[in-house]
Amino acid sequence: MKKLKYLLLLILLLPISVFALDDIDLYSKAYIIYDSTDDRVLIKKDNDKQNYIASTTKMMSILVALDSIDNLDTKVTIEQSWLNTVPWDAYKMGLKAGDEVTYKDLLYGTMLPSAADAVNSLAMATNGSISTFVKKMNDKATEIGMKNTNFTNPIGMDDNSDINHHSTADDLLVLVKYALKDDRFKEVYETKEYTLTNGFKAVASSKSFGDQKGINTDRIIGAKTGFTDKAGFCLAYEFKAHDHTYYAVTLGAPVENFRDFKHLRDANTVIDYIEKNYEYKTLFKKDDVYKAIQVNDSTIDYYDVKYKDDLTLLLPIDFKMEDLRIENDLLYDISYKFKKGDKLGTVKMYYQDELIYSEDFYLEETIKPSIIGFIKNNVILCSIMVVAFTILVISLMILIKRKTKKIGK
Repeated sequence: MKKLKYLLLLILLLPISVFALDDIDLYSKAYIIYDSTDDRVLIKKDNDKQNYIASTTKMMSILVALDSIDNLDTKVTIEQSWLNTVPWDAYKMGLKAGDEVTYKDLLYGTMLPSAADAVNSLAMATNGSISTFVKKMNDKATEIGMKNTNFTNPIGMDDNSDINHHSTADDLLVLVKYALKDDRFKEVYETKEYTLTNGFKAVASSKSFGDQKGINTDRIIGAKTGFTDKAGFCLAYEFKAHDHTYYAVTLGAPVENFRDFKHLRDANTVIDYIEKNYEYKTLFKKDDVYKAIQVNDSTIDYYDVKYKDDLTLLLPIDFKMEDLRIENDLLYDISYKFKKGDKLGTVKMYYQDELIYSEDFYLEETIKPSIIGFIKNNVILCSIMVVAFTILVISLMILIKRKTKKIGK
């Protein structure tokens, strides 16, 4: 009995992780890895905790600016008052008063090298003031469902208050998912190099940092980096593995040496982890019957709910079929009154309490009525109808007979 208690205590003390794979070892203190193809989160840690987010802020800045831009090739002239809004210690790409650039130039300058003079010029050119622009950033955050975010500037600079300019890994994932639906944002986000009309060559920070330290970033499709002393290294990025598209956000990677770029090392660790620990598994074959639904008053007794295609999912390599839990709210029975295309219910599959699959099933054929089937399934009703009909006939016969006798008299 004592050994059993010790065993139970040991089990309770063991760390619990999604899908029971080997734990992923990242430098970042908060992160979330999302499979966009299957719409599910694979890995997360402290994803709902407030953090400084540095220049990942600029993703929202670009999104808000795009709301005010009709033509990306429209030219704007840089004003000194715009440049005066840029903190002295923020990274700049060297814009000068009187420079004539396009909105597209400012967008790429904001996203790729993360230039503060580009993003503040973008804010001033589209909205006239930084305060108006920041208000729109916060309004946009609320609109798209970022529940734990507050912006105080378009750059991502740390403020002096207690983490007033903040977000979470969860919220930044919401931002990435929303922003990548905009083709203009997506193009800028996924570009690695771009030459501005003034000749400045903009290179994505993820690429330039990786090249400096010999860190391969080729598998990163698109990214926005961020760094401040308080935020550490931050990264929001997109990658592919097993023909799936993933979005990831990592925050708070330590900065013992600015050229160590631990957020990029984390990105490669994440991609390696997904490639190594997941594989396609076929759970059910095409035409496998999930459930037979009883059919009333029809020429058939049962309707088979079948899988229309092989159900093949990307799952952990240690997946066990016995740990799969399937739930459904499919109808118990139907009749000829149901029409082709009517919804029969939903099937959901859970693996270790994580939803991995959900599908709605619909009636795929016309149910034909059957008189024999109706009689068989409604014996009492039919008996009552027969008795009632018999009584009616007898009553009519008696009535006719009485009338015939009266006429005979």
